[in-house]
Amino acid sequence: MVRGSHKTFRDQLSIAPLGARLQVFRDVAKSKGQNVQMFTRRLRGMLKNGKTNRVTKSHKTFFEVLPETKELFRESMGENVIWFAAPSAPNHLHTLVADQGGGTTLTHNTYGAQMKEASIPRMQYMAPAQINNAQMARFTKYLNAGVEAGQSNKKQVYGFKNSRGKWIYETACTNWATSAPIGGLQRWAKRVDTQVIKAAKSGGLGVEFKDGLHSALSKAADGPARQALLKKALKAPGMSNHTKASARRLVKEFDVILKNFPKRPPELVARKTLSEIMGVSRSQDPAKWMYDLMLSKNVPVVGVIATEAHADFKNMEFDLQIMGKFNAKGNVVKSDGYKKDGLGIIPPERGGAPVATATN
Repeated sequence: MVRGSHKTFRDQLSIAPLGARLQVFRDVAKSKGQNVQMFTRRLRGMLKNGKTNRVTKSHKTFFEVLPETKELFRESMGENVIWFAAPSAPNHLHTLVADQGGGTTLTHNTYGAQMKEASIPRMQYMAPAQINNAQMARFTKYLNAGVEAGQSNKKQVYGFKNSRGKWIYETACTNWATSAPIGGLQRWAKRVDTQVIKAAKSGGLGVEFKDGLHSALSKAADGPARQALLKKALKAPGMSNHTKASARRLVKEFDVILKNFPKRPPELVARKTLSEIMGVSRSQDPAKWMYDLMLSKNVPVVGVIATEAHADFKNMEFDLQIMGKFNAKGNVVKSDGYKKDGLGIIPPERGGAPVATATN
């Protein structure tokens, strides 16, 4: 296998789909005399579509990572991927990130302010969020800002406003990562940038606006400097009243976010969150987040990281506590931790998923 320092190989991995990476992982492990257990299974459960819960089915490839294959996993499956790991009956979440660009460490982060090398102390489920180069660069900046701020000051980096308009600073083990603002600009902010860049190219605005109003605002020293930029932008030719209103909204967004989270990198203002990128609702409960990711069609593979090989891996069940349990046929059934009035909803009986197909 080409080692992680090979730039061409790393560039190819950074955009490769997870299914292709998994095949590389398995093939290289086999060449070294190591077996990566795998099976495919179609899961059937309930996901929220708008305000309605609907039955959904998704085909997954499950694979196993052991201590002897952890480094190969990092090399082949880690580029531009955030892996969320939770123990059986998820009551806690870890975020695993491989060093990008050929680094040699798989880092483990629990609360967004502490980093250490990942180990395999016990069995955990792993669900991936695959993102692109720009999104990964923003996530790394976001993560590093929290680590630099430290545990006592991480509230100056991590947090969000919930659907009820309340600011949330207690991010627990899931909220800090699921609410990470690392995606593209929100549609309304992107619309402003399009007009500002157009005006800058035609000479209607200065060179400081060549990358858009958002970029200029993120480099501004403080609130008054942002107001000065806004005043210039509003005078640009061709700016509609609607676009001007969005420009004012963007400046206000910078003021509000940086007031509440003064140590957050400014370039992360007005961006889509990781949960929006994945098309999965942000969740404070690890069991619900893992359940939603496992059922999401944006997640083609699911890992199991363990201290030793599972004796009957192809028939393994996945206990997701309050959400229920994925049995060997892929159906969600009640588990010991399932609560009738909780978040989990068991799909109605309508046949069921086929028996798992082993690929060992």
